[in-house]
Amino acid sequence: MADKNKKKIFSDSSDFDKDAYNIHVWPPKKTPAKATPKRKPIKDDEVFRMDIPAVVPDPESKPEPEFVSKPKQDVKITEEKPEKVAPQPQKVPQQPQKATQIPQKAKTQSWYTPYKTYIKFFVYSLGIFALLFLVLNWSAYSKIFISKWEKFTGADQEESPMEVFVEDEVPEVDGELLEISQNPELEKKKIPDLELDIYPSDTRIIIPRIDQNIPVVKVSKENLLKRDWGALEQDIQEALRSGVVHYPGTAFFGESGNIAITGHSSYYPWDPGRFKDVFALLHDLQIGDTVIVYSDQRKYTYNVNNIEIVLPENVDVLKPTEDDRLTLITCTPVGTNLKRLIVYTEEVSVEP
Repeated sequence: MADKNKKKIFSDSSDFDKDAYNIHVWPPKKTPAKATPKRKPIKDDEVFRMDIPAVVPDPESKPEPEFVSKPKQDVKITEEKPEKVAPQPQKVPQQPQKATQIPQKAKTQSWYTPYKTYIKFFVYSLGIFALLFLVLNWSAYSKIFISKWEKFTGADQEESPMEVFVEDEVPEVDGELLEISQNPELEKKKIPDLELDIYPSDTRIIIPRIDQNIPVVKVSKENLLKRDWGALEQDIQEALRSGVVHYPGTAFFGESGNIAITGHSSYYPWDPGRFKDVFALLHDLQIGDTVIVYSDQRKYTYNVNNIEIVLPENVDVLKPTEDDRLTLITCTPVGTNLKRLIVYTEEVSVEP
C-alpha cells in the first residue's frame, strides 16, 4: 500500500523534483508529440502593423533647433581669362655627336677555324703519346741521341775498342838463334812474348761500328717442327733476355747457307732482360762494315753488303741460300714492330 501511495504522491504532486532525489519512474511515460500549428496563408490585402512605443521627451533635454531652409541664391560663374604670356623660343635638343669609327676590314675565317677544337685535341694527344713513347723507350733512344751527338762533335772518329778483333796483323818472327845460358833467369828474359788469340767459349757476335759484343743464344727446333708458332715466339722472347737469338731452321756457324740472327732494338723497360736494346744502333751500319762471330773456337768474319727494310710478313730473308751469309734482323722504327730492318753480310774468312 505504501508503494502505491508513493506512486500516487509522486505522480500527483507537481512541485516534487524527481531529478533532485534521483528518483525516476520506470518505464517512462511517453509524451505525445505536439502538433505544430498551421500557419494561415497571407493575403495580399492584409497589412502588417508594428506597434512602436511612443517616445516620451525628456524635460531636461534642450529642444533641437528647427532647420530653416534658405532661399537659393543665384551664383554667377565668371570665366577667368588666361593671362597672356610672351612666347619663349623653343630649344632645339642637340644630338650627341657620334665618334667617327674607322671601318675595319672584316675578319676572314681560315679553313681550319671550324676544326680548331679538334686540331687542338689531336695536337695535345699526339704530344702526350710522344712523351710516353719516349719515356718507355728511353734506354734505346738515349743511345741514339749519344751516337748522333758524337757524330756532330766528331767524337765518333776515335777508334772503337772493338776494332782490336778486326786486326789481322801477323807478328814478325825474329829468326836469330838464342844462345843457351846456364842461368835460368837469363833464359826467361830471352823468351819472346807470345801473342795468342784467345777465343771465347760461347758463341758471340761483335759489331765494332756500334760497340756491341753480344752472346748468341740457340733456340730449340721442337716447336718449329710442330708448327706451334705461339710457343716458338715465346721461346724466342725468353731467349732474347740473354742476348741475340739464332733463328731456328736457318743454318748455324760452320754450316753453309743463310744464318739468321735477331735481336731487340727496344723493349719494355720492366722486362728483366739485359739485352733489350742491343740492336738500337743497327741503323748506323754502313756498306763495308765488319761483323765478327766467334763460335766453336773459330773466328768468322763478315762484311756488310746490303741493308733494307721489309714488312714482318716477308719471310724470304730466312730462306736458305747457296752462298754463306749472315743476316741480322731487328724491329724498326725503334720502339715499334711495324717493320723489320735487314742487314745482309757475306762471309769473308774463317779462322783457323
